[in-house]
This record gives sequence, C-alpha cells and structure tokens, in this order.
Amino acid sequence: MNTAHNIKELPALLGGAPIGTTFSIEGYIDSDGQKKDMTIRTLGPDAYARMKSDSLKILQDTPAPVVPGFPPLLLAQARDALMASYGGSSSKPFLDLYTAAPEGGYSTKPGEEAIYILRAEDVAPRSKEIVDPRTDLVRAKAALVRTLDLPAGRYLHAIKLVDGKFTAVKKV
Repeated sequence: MNTAHNIKELPALLGGAPIGTTFSIEGYIDSDGQKKDMTIRTLGPDAYARMKSDSLKILQDTPAPVVPGFPPLLLAQARDALMASYGGSSSKPFLDLYTAAPEGGYSTKPGEEAIYILRAEDVAPRSKEIVDPRTDLVRAKAALVRTLDLPAGRYLHAIKLVDGKFTAVKKV
C-alpha cells in the first residue's frame, strides 16, 4: 500500500516503514486551521539532538546575517536565545505520552482516535516569510532560523493525523 486516505488505512502504510522514509501528506489541516501539503522524512530517536547540535555549530560558525526589518541588537538577542536553547537538553520528556504501535512507524495516544507520526523532518522548500509574529524576539528567532536554514527549524515532533484533517498520506 502506497496511499492512505483515513486513519484505518494508516497502520498498513506507516507500519514497519524504516527510519528515513519520505511521506507526502496532502490537505493537512494544522493546529491553526491552515490547510497545506507537507513532505516529511521520518527520523530516529537521536535526530533532534543531532539537528540541535548542527544548528548550534552553524550559529557559532556563521557571521550574524543582516535580515531586513530586524535591528542588529534584536538579531543578536535572538541568536543568543537560539544558541542557549540549542545547547540545552535534547530530551523531549513528553514522548512518553505516546504509545508506540507494535508495527512501528507511528504512535497513538490512549483515548484518542488519531495516529501520530513522531520525529520527522520537514523536507519541503522553505519560505522566508514569517507567518506568526507573536513578539519581536520570536519573529527575529524565526527569521534567523529561516535565513540560516537551521536544521532544528525543520524538526517536527509530532504530526497528528485525524480523519477529516488530511486528504491523503503517500509513501514517496
């Protein structure tokens, strides 16, 4: 099976898929209600730590970029904040809220009619546009992550798939 259109079909598609498998998720509705298509690659348990480490090295080795619309002092604060967060703990303590399916490749949460793909990398081309400007510092951090294309910025901890919130999932 190379395509699933509902969560009953997902175990056959995701089960046993090796780490590094690429999937296309069409018509995915995210937590903000935005509908989009995604291309992801599944990652192993140590991937987030590696992505953070790689991102930290890029921040340390790359001169501070000029990003239009952001004052240099704000970008310096954003860079310091990113370096502090990427240099910290690499564990994700809430992973124990999920139950791995015996076939592997996906997880569930007790009491939910959903399938979760845990630890994935967004491999789609990235826009430089900052969509959700919560605070100036958050916007500046997002601008640095996108401008420098930091690997940790592509990490997706969990993708929740629920009937009616996606059109299809395909193995690429």
